[in-house]
Amino acid sequence: MASPDDALAPHLGRSRQAMSESGAKSASSEPPSGLRPEWVIDRQGKRFVLVAGLLALAHELGLHAIQTNVVQLPNDTNGQTAVIQAKVVLPGPDGLLKEFGGIGDANPGNVSRQIAPHLIRMAETRAIARALRLATNIGLVALEELGPDADEPPAPRTPATNGHTAPASRPGQGTPAPAPAPATGDVRAQALQHWDRLVAEAKRVGEDVRPRSEIEALEVDGIREAYRELRERVEARKRVPAPNAPVSHLGGSRAGHAESGAAPASLPAKSPKGAEF
Repeated sequence: MASPDDALAPHLGRSRQAMSESGAKSASSEPPSGLRPEWVIDRQGKRFVLVAGLLALAHELGLHAIQTNVVQLPNDTNGQTAVIQAKVVLPGPDGLLKEFGGIGDANPGNVSRQIAPHLIRMAETRAIARALRLATNIGLVALEELGPDADEPPAPRTPATNGHTAPASRPGQGTPAPAPAPATGDVRAQALQHWDRLVAEAKRVGEDVRPRSEIEALEVDGIREAYRELRERVEARKRVPAPNAPVSHLGGSRAGHAESGAAPASLPAKSPKGAEF
């Protein structure tokens, strides 16, 4: 004869299974330990944490410092990709400070159109988010790390030529294609070469120059404008006589120039058109 326990066994098994499934669903709907529900966002059935929540949690845990460093500035040669490195410093269980790092990138292909003008700031936000997730032991991906929504196209990228030119049209296929313009990367590289040569000349005459990293962040037109401005200052510096240079008498100088037919030494030569590149 079956005992009462044997008769209840199937019912107890189903009950325990239901309780287990219910507990799993409840646990999956609850935010990770330390995070408030408003700091967790549901998107297409997946949960993401907000950077604001990670930052608030880090402060509750005794946040000591957040440091960021620019690894790469966006320009034409890297697909307008900004890369930032972040470091978060938190006290550990033993009271000693612990460092946690993260890398964030942003380019027109992985941000929305509204964020495209602010690539460096978005890259920094993503780097901080990754470092904070490591420091606070949060396994959820930050919402700010995601690219544009599925219904929102990314910002348009600048077409990369990689040194290749468009093929010319074949005979009988209409108007011949115009001569291809030089690749953007080639023009930029030439502009930077001209800038480097001018910097060497500026240093010889004691003229201050802008950091090269700042020049690299400019577009080609910006590099040209910076070149022209520095060229003018270098030429002006060359026209200033040295403090210990001997000064000839005015009358004798004029007479000497009149006899030789040469231009006075005090009149500067015409500035070269070095900015045209």
